[in-house]
Amino acid sequence: MLIILDIPLATQLDLVYLILACVGIVIILVCIGTYFFSYGERLKDKIQEIKAFGTDMKISVVTVFIFVGVALIIPMVWTGFNNTIKALDNSRQSLLTEKEAIIKERDLFKLKFDEAMAKRTRDQIYLLDLEGISEREFPKKEDIQVVYIDENSTTAPQIIDHEITAGQHKKVKVTFKNINDETEYATIEVIYKSSNQRWLFEEFRPGRPSLTLKKAAP
Repeated sequence: MLIILDIPLATQLDLVYLILACVGIVIILVCIGTYFFSYGERLKDKIQEIKAFGTDMKISVVTVFIFVGVALIIPMVWTGFNNTIKALDNSRQSLLTEKEAIIKERDLFKLKFDEAMAKRTRDQIYLLDLEGISEREFPKKEDIQVVYIDENSTTAPQIIDHEITAGQHKKVKVTFKNINDETEYATIEVIYKSSNQRWLFEEFRPGRPSLTLKKAAP
């Protein structure tokens, strides 16, 4: 009964090269043995004459067989060298792939961390300047009211506690509680109760404040 094995061509060639290499090694070992064992006496003195390309060379049979052995080994050595190069290239590609995967995981982790930090609630203090009012005319705490409108929860003005800072440059001090980077108020107002004078700031984002810089003189 004949059994046919479906062996890939590359594997078949590797097997052939291995067999040739083994034969080549045996030939080289036998040639080396001619210098140490008695059978070498008959081979060392034999000369092979080679005539080719206008040259006439005389070389010992042992040397010819050594060349043959080396020639039989070369395909296996060359295949092993190529396989090593391919393995190194595959390892390099694998390392690059793993590096890209690690970078993606790092970026994803950073994104999730930034999102979590943006949603983290906190309390934040603001100092409000009232435009067009002197220090002498600056209202007392009980004379003003600070309100804001949070369109996400209600359109009715919400009162926020406030203080008046001491010193020459007075400001209205307010503390926003439980805010995050996504908190946004449609307006924040300071109302002078006696005159109904209003100071207004629109699209206020306490979690991500923006600064308006004034042009400096050259």
